[in-house]
Parts: sequence; C-alpha cells; structure tokens
Amino acid sequence: MNDVRTIQRCRWAEPTLFLANPLWMAAEEYPWSCRRDGAAHTVPDTGACRECARWEARRDDRRDSGSRRQV
Repeated sequence: MNDVRTIQRCRWAEPTLFLANPLWMAAEEYPWSCRRDGAAHTVPDTGACRECARWEARRDDRRDSGSRRQV
C-alpha cells in the first residue's frame, strides 16, 4: 500500500483540541500536534510531515481489521 504522508494519516499526530491545557488553547492557530518524541508539541507547518523521518502510518482498526459486519 502506498501511504500518503500527511499529518492526518500519521500515527503520532493528534488534534490539538483534544490535548490537555494549555496546549488545547492553541488549537485555533495550530490544529495539529505531534507526540513522536513523547511529549506533545504543536505543529506549525504540517507540510513538514511529508519529510519527517519518524512518520508512521496510523493504524485504522475500524476500517482495516475486517471487523465490519458482513451483510
């Protein structure tokens, strides 16, 4: 599978709005944060994710696990 290297598809990315205070307060200016180094930090340029050496595809358990009910 050819992974599209975007922040939305990265294992380490998380919407800033879902983080603890004070980070979530920056969500309007920085919608995405990264946890690749342990502690979350806001991402000022999401385009940099395309070149990130630590980028990993997000696991999509609901879509790819085969757990969908067959009708």
